Amino acid sequence: MRNRGVELFIPDDSNVIGSELDLEAAVHDQGVTSSKVREMLLNAHENLIEADGSNFHFRHLTSAAFWTQGYLTYQQHLDSKSAVQNAVELVYKKKFVRFIH
Repeated sequence: MRNRGVELFIPDDSNVIGSELDLEAAVHDQGVTSSKVREMLLNAHENLIEADGSNFHFRHLTSAAFWTQGYLTYQQHLDSKSAVQNAVELVYKKKFVRFIH
């Protein structure tokens, strides 16, 4: 019998949290299946980090993904851009509409 290793990724509160694929997988795990919405969330997160330094962490991104999916599921009148914008404003406590493409 061979030993089988499992690699676990446990993020800390630093902004160096892995590759782009790791971030995309974490957002997908929150229920965001649309690649367009995932890209908007990741762009907003990265742009907010660049604009505001190291005040935003991995948990902000996953929280924004959770809220985005909630908006898309339960408030079906919202389009994807509005859902991302509302989630970003809720989680990051900032109105950075220009960061959502």
